[in-house]
Amino acid sequence: QAYNCLIHFYKRKSCVLAFIEVTLVIMASPSTFLGEGSFGKVYKEIRGGVTCAVKKIPNYRRDGLQEATLLMKLNNEFIIKCLSHHIEGRNLCTVMEYADRGTLKEFIVQQAQNPAATVFKEYSVWRAMDHLATALGYLHTLRPEHILHRD
Repeated sequence: QAYNCLIHFYKRKSCVLAFIEVTLVIMASPSTFLGEGSFGKVYKEIRGGVTCAVKKIPNYRRDGLQEATLLMKLNNEFIIKCLSHHIEGRNLCTVMEYADRGTLKEFIVQQAQNPAATVFKEYSVWRAMDHLATALGYLHTLRPEHILHRD
């Protein structure tokens, strides 16, 4: 029913306005709260058929918008991708890839309980360190401005 109303709206108004409304209706989905950090809350949402993590940053400053724009430019296999960002009320929302295997802490605890786990073997530790170093090296050598990770 809402879709039919939007089509009717489309026939009477400009295409751009109708497209925005259709996109909002299609992409809207229930949110699942994932966690909270120092800057905002993170929710699991489905947007355009893709499961994403959406970080909602209240009372953001202009540099937050600049950071979101910079995050969208990052392209490294060991860094979660920022798919988009937008303003929602007073929140800056960054839409990120959803990491479906949980947190690093959860992974380590789970693996520690498994006697057959190979994650604590020396070769696995070195591989993980290589992945981290590769991601940080990528951030530190970006041009025109390198990124220093502070978390």
